[in-house]
Amino acid sequence: MSKKDEDFLIEFGHKLRLLRVDKRLSQEDLSDLSDIERGYISNIENGKQNPSIVIVNQLANALGYDLDFKKR
Repeated sequence: MSKKDEDFLIEFGHKLRLLRVDKRLSQEDLSDLSDIERGYISNIENGKQNPSIVIVNQLANALGYDLDFKKR
């Protein structure tokens, strides 16, 4: 994995954490809402996990977002 990819995963994890905290959710709360293990969420937030698009979609939906890619 390139440095650029690693940096992206770290930034993605940071943004996920900010969204979760903004919603006043713990990792355990997000785990319950998304049906994703808390440890896996922790690894994503720390840039240690490269989640699939399905996992990203589950997290987005749990946080009240969608990935519909509609043109603006």
